[in-house]
This record gives sequence, C-alpha cells and structure tokens, in this order.
Amino acid sequence: MNAKFRAAFQIPVDHTLKETSFRSKSSSQYESWKHEEYDASGELVARYESWMNTTIRPIVTTSGWRKIDPAGNVISEANNLPI
Repeated sequence: MNAKFRAAFQIPVDHTLKETSFRSKSSSQYESWKHEEYDASGELVARYESWMNTTIRPIVTTSGWRKIDPAGNVISEANNLPI
C-alpha cells in the first residue's frame, strides 16, 4: 500500500514515507492514515492526512488527502476523489 501513497503524494525516490497512524471504523466503512515524509538527509519535509469513505446505498467511495508543511500549514490537498 505504501507504493500507492508514494504515487498519490508524488514522493521523490530519495525521500522516505513513514506511516504514523491508521484508523478504521467498520461501522461506517471509513479509513484514515497519517504519514510523514523525510528528505534524503532525514529532515521532516511534510505530513500527510488521507482518508477513504465508502457509503452503502448507493455504493460510492470517495477519498482525499492533504499535505501539511512542518509548521502546520496545509500546502496542497485533493478531496472527494472517486476510487
């Protein structure tokens, strides 16, 4: 799954992406992840929050993510992406 996140977030090859959190709520079919991106020297470059939500009727799945700089500012995001 890490390769999918690396592609979605466009992580450079020489950077490291570490998953720091995963949550799943089976009652609502909601999943969320948190990641941290580090450059080649080990410095924190960005944090990412992502989610996927599937509704039962009608069956619709949406997802999204946001990129947050080390100071806590949202610098890019993609919302309501169909899966």
